[in-house]
Amino acid sequence: MNNISQKIYSLRIKYNLTQAQLAKIAGVSDKAISAWELGTRDPKIKSIQNICTHFGIDVNSFIDQSTNVYEEM
Repeated sequence: MNNISQKIYSLRIKYNLTQAQLAKIAGVSDKAISAWELGTRDPKIKSIQNICTHFGIDVNSFIDQSTNVYEEM
């Protein structure tokens, strides 16, 4: 699991969301969320922007690979 994968999983668990619910927010399928969480695929920037906008998260801190935490705005 890479840092982006960890952040996506942690965010989903924090807000008690299913993969399908987070997929709707991100504008993708629930299979995409599963692949992101497993680290087999990386999300596109538009999906990350959708997630960050929805939850009030700083995009730069979310995509920062050097840390597994993100900053809320």
